[in-house]
Amino acid sequence: MKCILGLVALSLLLFPSKALAKSWVKIATDTADGVAYYIDSDSIARSGSLRGYWLRIEIPTPTSDGISTIKFRQTASCKSRVMQIDGGAAYDSSGKVLYHGDYGGSAFPVLPHAPSELALRYVCS
Repeated sequence: MKCILGLVALSLLLFPSKALAKSWVKIATDTADGVAYYIDSDSIARSGSLRGYWLRIEIPTPTSDGISTIKFRQTASCKSRVMQIDGGAAYDSSGKVLYHGDYGGSAFPVLPHAPSELALRYVCS
């Protein structure tokens, strides 16, 4: 419970000023479908073992509802190996916002060999 509360507190403190992420670094590309994952290196905020950052997902073939880009605010615990999506937005290929919101969801475990593990390695290094 302490970990989840810490993740929420960190995300509330760090993300309002990070809305204009600009230094995107590719951390993974799915070889099956070409989906690419990026982290804004300038947005990484550190507080003990917690990291807050922006994640961008580029989808080469838009989804059935037109989504081609997703940007999330995420918080991760390097120590506990869990992440939480704090908020984000989905965009079409022209950059129009299709969905947005603050999620404040539950923490979820980082899965081995998944993009989330690569993100955790990047932000915790």
